[in-house]
Amino acid sequence: MKTERKNSKRGAVEVFITADLCNSLISALDSFIVADSGNKYAVYAQKIKDKIMKHGRCFMNGDEENVAVYFYENEAALLIKMFAIYVNATGNIG
Repeated sequence: MKTERKNSKRGAVEVFITADLCNSLISALDSFIVADSGNKYAVYAQKIKDKIMKHGRCFMNGDEENVAVYFYENEAALLIKMFAIYVNATGNIG
């Protein structure tokens, strides 16, 4: 009997960002976490931050340090939504 391997990265989006942008992203996530730890977005921010810290892969692209991390579609959509909330609340994009 032939068995098929499921693609463990199905529905995943690989995100590549510079190390500086990654640090800014972590700071923005920290803003959600510190603002109200019981808020659903603070819980989501903590989960995404933990994922970046645990699964983010650093690599060099030329002379620039970058970070790659896989997000599932629902995580990527939530990250975009939180980014929009953050920018709207602070007026700070980076």
